[in-house]
Amino acid sequence: YSSIRIKPGAVGAINIDNSNSGSALFWFNGVDNLTIDGTLPGGYGPLTFRNPLSSNNYAVFHFFSNAQNDTLRNCVIQSNSGWCVVIANPSTSYGNKNFYFSGNTFSNVSNIAFPQMGIYNNGQSDSITITNNYFENIVLNGSTCGSIYSNAAASNWIVKNNYVYYSLPFTPANATNIYGIYIPFTANTCQISNNTIGFADTLQSSPAAFASSAAVTFTGITGSSAQYGTTIKKNVVDGFDFSTGTAGNQYAGSWNGITYLPFYDNCYVDSNRVGKTSGTSSVKVTSSIGESFATGFLIGNNSFSNGTYIRNNSIGSIEVIGSSPTIRSRFYAVNIYSGGAITMQNNIIGDSSTIGTPNSISVGNLTSSTYGQFAGINTELNVFPALTAANNVIRNCRARTNSDSAHSVG
Repeated sequence: YSSIRIKPGAVGAINIDNSNSGSALFWFNGVDNLTIDGTLPGGYGPLTFRNPLSSNNYAVFHFFSNAQNDTLRNCVIQSNSGWCVVIANPSTSYGNKNFYFSGNTFSNVSNIAFPQMGIYNNGQSDSITITNNYFENIVLNGSTCGSIYSNAAASNWIVKNNYVYYSLPFTPANATNIYGIYIPFTANTCQISNNTIGFADTLQSSPAAFASSAAVTFTGITGSSAQYGTTIKKNVVDGFDFSTGTAGNQYAGSWNGITYLPFYDNCYVDSNRVGKTSGTSSVKVTSSIGESFATGFLIGNNSFSNGTYIRNNSIGSIEVIGSSPTIRSRFYAVNIYSGGAITMQNNIIGDSSTIGTPNSISVGNLTSSTYGQFAGINTELNVFPALTAANNVIRNCRARTNSDSAHSVG
């Protein structure tokens, strides 16, 4: 077909539900030139597409087998335990391509079960644009879950101006790995910009609340370098009250703002904000087991590139503590686990003002009997060539205990 269009034909909201057990609501097998427009002038819509089935193997919309030139906009897409949208199984290399998702809300059907994925890519895909969408409560207990999650090569993706938030308090009973935006395998180009991740609502009136004794982790953004340039720019990861039963891993804390994986040259992590530039405890991380460990940025995964630029970013208003006096506390604002030519320039760690908030970043407390450790820039590898650092500011940060084992380093 040269064009297929689905739109509301009546004034007011329209709900379309799936009652077929074990199936996606819509299967789009090689469908081209499709537009689903959920809201039209004059009060038509919105169209709400719902898959209430409690299975994490089925989607609301499933695009596959070289689906191309498809648009989904101004719709509400809801899932219980599954995927809102999946792009998978191209017939040829990068055969699924030219998708445009805009103005949609991805969320849960009820407050009993929640989606595992908002938009899920599981096959080589090309030229995917995801912009001006809302992702609400994309958290499935006991799983790896993400609002935007790519598990395969993503070529020429643009992810911008989206909002990821968590309107309900979550208490996962099992190990759960939560991602806002996860695109670790990129090709050609990739742009992740102007996205906001965190808080309980879009007004940013209260933090997203997670409380669990299980091994629950969170990462706001994961991106990687592409052959012709990756830009992670002007994103915000902020507004969390996060309690967990794990420290994370050796390099990334249980709560981590942004992970960037350098493989190619000339890539930029620029003008992002993790936490706030003033005030205290906009992000609070607490662990009940062993160590409370959080990271602002993680650069690398034992990888190497020439020309990685980390510049004009800010990290502040973060508190990391243990739930009892025997829990260690550690925060690395930037943790580097990568080789290659890395330049860090004009970043602010702590408070943006010389007369601003004392203890903008605070690690440990005076009831702790074990160590508290803060590092502005920490390197896990012998970076070669040497790391270039210029005009960075580390200010109003502290680590403390009730013993002599608190360490703060720039």
